[in-house]
Amino acid sequence: MKSTATGARDRSPSLPHRRPTTPVRTATVLTHRRPAETGPALELLLEFARRAGALLLFDPVETTKHGLSRADGLELEATVRRDVDICFALGGDGTILSALRLYARTGIPVFAVNFGEVGFLATIDPSEVDDGFSRAFAGDFEVLTLPA
Repeated sequence: MKSTATGARDRSPSLPHRRPTTPVRTATVLTHRRPAETGPALELLLEFARRAGALLLFDPVETTKHGLSRADGLELEATVRRDVDICFALGGDGTILSALRLYARTGIPVFAVNFGEVGFLATIDPSEVDDGFSRAFAGDFEVLTLPA
């Protein structure tokens, strides 16, 4: 089963949902190929993670793409881990699909911010990141289970 976090953009109420009960402590971050577009949202994600005491993991591509430097709460040049609480995907449907494939059948939800044209698979739009990230780190969201 693939999982996607649902928020304001919940489109499939007939599919099974579950609600996480614990705050996010560890998260993978994936973004699309245009870092200038996702930069402000990524900065906000970093701030919410710092406040929550969460660890954000960035693979080598993401680390280089965003010019990230060592800091508390960041694991850079990380390998993909299956023991994270959530995956944040900042991008379009292609980025979101990559995240869903990466975490298929793991039970790890993908919380997606739409930076694409359509955003059919996105959890929230960029205008909703303040509330969305706050709720995500608090574990205040529902997980929509998708057929794999």
